[in-house]
Amino acid sequence: MSKVFFLPASSMSADGYRRLLAGFADRFPAGTTELIAVKIHAGEQGNTRYVRPDRVNSVIEGLGLPQGRVFLTDTTVLYRGRRLTAPSYMTLASEHGFGAPSTPPFIVADGLRRTDEVAV
Repeated sequence: MSKVFFLPASSMSADGYRRLLAGFADRFPAGTTELIAVKIHAGEQGNTRYVRPDRVNSVIEGLGLPQGRVFLTDTTVLYRGRRLTAPSYMTLASEHGFGAPSTPPFIVADGLRRTDEVAV
């Protein structure tokens, strides 16, 4: 059976995230030259229910991910709104505090026109 890790709302702080994720840090060897994607949801326009940039940074630090090798990513959506195209989604993400210099760069994974894909 899989092990489930839980962080109570009362412990959701930078230190809490670091303690929760400390056991995973060895999965990302120091000196790696690989790029590491951290999948996030940067929120919708007018929405306040998304993981804040400082918490995303705490997760990255807690995992011990190497600076300069990490980027944040998400994909566009099929419904109308500011997540419909990469340029508008990147602007929205920036308005919500995602992207340099506050966090690692934010990159829309399916390209400018939602046509970049790879079968997995």
